Amino acid sequence: MTLYSGLLRPINSAVLDIFRALTWDVSYFVPCGVHMDEPIIRLRENGPLVIQLPVKIVDHLGNEFVIPTGKPAVALCRCGHSANKPFCDGSHKTCGFLAANLAPPNAGAPQTPTTP
Repeated sequence: MTLYSGLLRPINSAVLDIFRALTWDVSYFVPCGVHMDEPIIRLRENGPLVIQLPVKIVDHLGNEFVIPTGKPAVALCRCGHSANKPFCDGSHKTCGFLAANLAPPNAGAPQTPTTP
């Protein structure tokens, strides 16, 4: 436990879980009470993870990858066949990668309390 552990919180646990699954370092923290736009990661059907910029992508040693410029988003490989990992190079189209995962309906909708 660090001195600042009580003052910092993860930006978004779902984002952290995805990055942990992809084995990238995810030391993104913001001070409590600071409002940041919620990062959005879009899963393309049978394709890459698309993340709106700005974002920082680092390897397991903390070294930062250079993000391609001139685009509003970055596509990260999830098929494992890209020659340009962690970035997508379109290999998912020829390797037979299938991933059409869908979120449960209304998963992001606010929950309303029910009365018995």
